[in-house]
Amino acid sequence: MLKSLFIKNYVLINQLDLDFAEGFHAFTGETGAGKSIIVGALSLLLGNRADYSVIRDKEKSCEISALFNIKNNLEVKNWLNEQEIEHDNELECRRVITADGRSKSWINSRPCTINSLKELGSFLVQIHGQHDQIKLNNAKYQLATIDETGGYESLLKQIFQTYSDWKTVQSQLEEIKLAGALNESESQLLTYQFEELCQLNLRESELDDLHTQQKMLTNAVDTINELERSLDLVSGEHSSNVSSGVSKIINTLADIKGLDLSEIMSMLDEISINLNEVEGQLQDQLDQVEVNPEKLHETELRLDEIYATARKHKVNAENLYQHQQELAEKLQLNDSQKQRREELLLRKQKLEEQYQQVSAQLSQSRQKAAKEFQSKVTAIIQKLGLEKSQFIV
Repeated sequence: MLKSLFIKNYVLINQLDLDFAEGFHAFTGETGAGKSIIVGALSLLLGNRADYSVIRDKEKSCEISALFNIKNNLEVKNWLNEQEIEHDNELECRRVITADGRSKSWINSRPCTINSLKELGSFLVQIHGQHDQIKLNNAKYQLATIDETGGYESLLKQIFQTYSDWKTVQSQLEEIKLAGALNESESQLLTYQFEELCQLNLRESELDDLHTQQKMLTNAVDTINELERSLDLVSGEHSSNVSSGVSKIINTLADIKGLDLSEIMSMLDEISINLNEVEGQLQDQLDQVEVNPEKLHETELRLDEIYATARKHKVNAENLYQHQQELAEKLQLNDSQKQRREELLLRKQKLEEQYQQVSAQLSQSRQKAAKEFQSKVTAIIQKLGLEKSQFIV
């Protein structure tokens, strides 16, 4: 039901506010009084092509808006739900056009296209001119009339909701498809590659550790010689080692009288302590270095295995561990999508079965309502004096 109509800067109208109460309303007046202008404004609002000559003041925009009560208009509510437009029991449509050819439209403050307004308008308003074809010949209108009088609104709501749920599920299935879910052959290939990497059992930092170990084992002899030479310089048996030299300096300075050498002696004592620490750490490092050809061979075999696998998978050896993690994530995501897809397909099947069941119930209800409607209209026609007339749906 139309509750109010606002018209601004349209043909002869500067600004007009109309409020409508429930019931029948009639506009009367002489030819040229402006009755058709109001109807034209309403038609323009609900999607008719804009004729910019109707703008009264070309320096300003033309604005038309209307408020409808849609409490009992199930078709409108279902349409709004499909378009995901929020609504209660009222609906506002608004359109603004300018002399430079621009046109903007809104449904409940949400921007929309003219086609959307036109489609929605077909559920809101019927405008019949003197020579217009009446909607009685329109199958959709006939069905809507039966539905309005049938008393099975719950079935209509159920079937519209089922269809809406089905569309949502179908959209989610399309999203999974667009996300690039793996087909069976791709899934098998990735699974094989992942299992092969799992068999390699590569640790995250293993490649760096192996390179370090290989270098140490390869240079073990040279390393031992250098460490032994350094250790000999620090504390070797010969008299020219550093520790002996520091001890001799300490003893020599201790015999000097008449000078304050306490700070120097303290520094020398600290040097001596540090040299002992250096000697201990050099010995520890020397003990850790091993000459082990067998271990070196094992290390190089492991490196060869890692590099061969990396070449097979067409990645750098340094990225092989990360590649394995990426494969695991892809497979996990694919499994999740596959499971989700199966759930959605099952949901879709149930919704289709539910839709068929409700459709059958709705069809029976519509047939029953059509017969009742047919009888009522026939009775009214016969009361008008057409005793032998029959109204058939």
